[in-house]
Amino acid sequence: MGSRDNFPEGEYKPMKESMGKIGRPPKILSQQDKATIEDMCMKQCTCAEICAELGIDPKTFQKNLRMLYGNDPKIRKPVTYSTVFEAYRQKGLTQLRQSMYDSAMKGNTTMLIFLAKNWLGMADNPAPAPDNRETEEFAKAMKASVKAFSIDFPSTCQLVEDSNIQTHEPACETETNREGE
Repeated sequence: MGSRDNFPEGEYKPMKESMGKIGRPPKILSQQDKATIEDMCMKQCTCAEICAELGIDPKTFQKNLRMLYGNDPKIRKPVTYSTVFEAYRQKGLTQLRQSMYDSAMKGNTTMLIFLAKNWLGMADNPAPAPDNRETEEFAKAMKASVKAFSIDFPSTCQLVEDSNIQTHEPACETETNREGE
């Protein structure tokens, strides 16, 4: 008895015809999986994270992306994870920005402060005052030189005394200061 005797008439197929491909059937992503991919891309998930969520290998994922997004005008060609990710990442960033703005406009003070600092460039502490040490040293040197020449140029001494430069020393000796010596 051969192997043909075990089958009803007409249902016997030789081994080569019945084998087909060996291995498990390929994983084909559904429209629900497509929505999951888009949602995870908007949340900036990595390719490995999405593959783990869907339970597929990254190579299978790349093949399925070409099938799912091959005709999608939002995705630039060639269709890869990077192109799909970038398209939906931008959508996620836009939604986040809108949510932040809406939260701030509803009175969330923390969000108002955050947006003021980041979008408007505001800061908690104002910029420190510039260091006036060099200006003060220059003013002292000028006043000292004027002091030396005050006998010859008394009007110059008066100009330095009237200036807005503030130091801790008097600019010139006045007539009363010289007489008291």
